[in-house]
Amino acid sequence: MILAGRSAKALLETVWATALGDSGYTYAIHDFSGECSHTEIARIVDAARAMKAATIIGAGGGKVLDSARAAAADLGLPSSIAPLWHRAMLPAARFR
Repeated sequence: MILAGRSAKALLETVWATALGDSGYTYAIHDFSGECSHTEIARIVDAARAMKAATIIGAGGGKVLDSARAAAADLGLPSSIAPLWHRAMLPAARFR
């Protein structure tokens, strides 16, 4: 299961379809609600159980990544994190 924030999903959904789907991996994207909370983690855990997830991948910012790790820990599943950084998020001076 991929837990994704809005920006990560918008930027990477087609990449995941090609890289994972075309390689024969079954996956689902679960939308992150925006806050890392007990309620959100429980929602992620329920979704992962329902889809019989073998791992949880967090893609996005810190709250998404923390939530993915917490849900995976609750389920005893491995997790992987993919922090989302792109030029628009960094100061322009770094690219001169």
